Amino acid sequence: MRVGPLRAHTKRPSRTALLALVVSVGIAATAVAVTGALVAAPMRGKMARFSSPLHVYPVTQTTAGQCASGAGGVNGQSASGPACYQVAKGIQIRRVNDIHVQGGQLGGHEVSISLLPADRRAFAALTRRMVGRDVAFVVRGRLVTATRVEAPITRGKVLITGGFSRADADRLIRELKGSR
Repeated sequence: MRVGPLRAHTKRPSRTALLALVVSVGIAATAVAVTGALVAAPMRGKMARFSSPLHVYPVTQTTAGQCASGAGGVNGQSASGPACYQVAKGIQIRRVNDIHVQGGQLGGHEVSISLLPADRRAFAALTRRMVGRDVAFVVRGRLVTATRVEAPITRGKVLITGGFSRADADRLIRELKGSR
């Protein structure tokens, strides 16, 4: 009896299995090329559906005091007190991949929002036009926050900064989601 090297008997993959693998890799590569990332599920598993739509409007003018009846503005608070925010046509967001509080780079907390692809494109177009200007986040006709756009937001990652306390950042998320 001769004992030689052992050879594993392996079955060669079928042409169908190889073709399926090549097609799967091609689809994944296309997804990465188109979106910049391979996303199979929400980033943090916290898909958030808003109770009421979140409207994001370009702010065209801010004046001190309450909006005049029929003026079409949104009442809110500015650093100097009550203010009327005149707004133009914006976008509506009903759900996001993720919304959470995170530590801010300069201390305090900030709110991070990860948009869905369709909203990402609309938000990118809006923020490209609004660099250096304010946008208003409005729920149920009430201003939740107005913030300056520092740079176009093209990858769908929105950061609302302001050195918030944890409680204020949590409250901001509830208000953005339309929770009372």
